[in-house]
Amino acid sequence: MSEPAVGVEQALAERSGEAWRIMWRLRNAGGEAIAIHSAWLPHGRFRSREWQLEPPLRMEPGAESLLESYVAWDEPPGAVVENGFLILRLEGWRVFARLTITALPDGSPSAVAESITVDRMPS
Repeated sequence: MSEPAVGVEQALAERSGEAWRIMWRLRNAGGEAIAIHSAWLPHGRFRSREWQLEPPLRMEPGAESLLESYVAWDEPPGAVVENGFLILRLEGWRVFARLTITALPDGSPSAVAESITVDRMPS
């Protein structure tokens, strides 16, 4: 499989109990189908544990899909958190979407993918 190309964009943020339900719009910008097996957000101020996608989220070339996550976020309006990551594990690859997250006036997180890199996982 050639190196995957994945677009990442926040589509929704809404309060869900103590967490925030964040929906991510993912786009397969590569020329081959991909399957996302797991995802996580490891930053201490914008965090979720790794979760498995069963079955894996399969995306054909050019396809878009939504990925749901529940994130710990408790920042005051106007706070900016840099170097957050959404990490996606594919077959043989990891996709790192580096995020800048801003707390909006209502406290909700607004994440923007500043860069997306891909790393081959050791076999």
